[in-house]
Amino acid sequence: MTSQWVVAECEWQRETLARLHLHRAGLPTFWVHYATVIAAHPRNGRKAIPTVRGYYPPWLFVAVVNPADDVSRIRDTRYVSGVLWSEADRHYLPEWWLTWIVSGKERIDRETGEVVKPPVCIDPVSGLFEAPYSANSLGRGKYAPGTQVRCRGAWEAFVSTVINDTGKSIDVEHGQLFGKTVKMRYLPEQVERA
Repeated sequence: MTSQWVVAECEWQRETLARLHLHRAGLPTFWVHYATVIAAHPRNGRKAIPTVRGYYPPWLFVAVVNPADDVSRIRDTRYVSGVLWSEADRHYLPEWWLTWIVSGKERIDRETGEVVKPPVCIDPVSGLFEAPYSANSLGRGKYAPGTQVRCRGAWEAFVSTVINDTGKSIDVEHGQLFGKTVKMRYLPEQVERA
């Protein structure tokens, strides 16, 4: 008998634990995730922590052979809050979708006609994918640490270096002034690439 894929919706950031419990229940899973770093916060002493995040939180893809029995087993699994499946309508995850995710090839969306790029797959067996650009190691802005920028205001004539870009504010190092390093925080609209 062939298996079909359904989507298990997990409790927030509990995909790893739900996957472990589903594996113990004998249900194969596929988790699309990426490695990242939780930002350090020098003010409260927290250091940067390596972690993994789900690409499609909080979803896990589970292979089912007998949907009526397997879906109830998935729902009863710890850390699983629901299953995106309807017995009456027989809604399953289309096989092409998971194949497309792992293949890394572009496709054209049938409804909008736009070219859609999947995430870049690093290891299809474990489900590890390349992190999206928005999940850079320190923040969620458009400038990576070390990027040379110009800032509006008193320092406009100088090229500065980005320390951290959270998307809401950008921390910049201007250089030395009277023997001290000058660091300032700007709004994104005040900063442009040098």
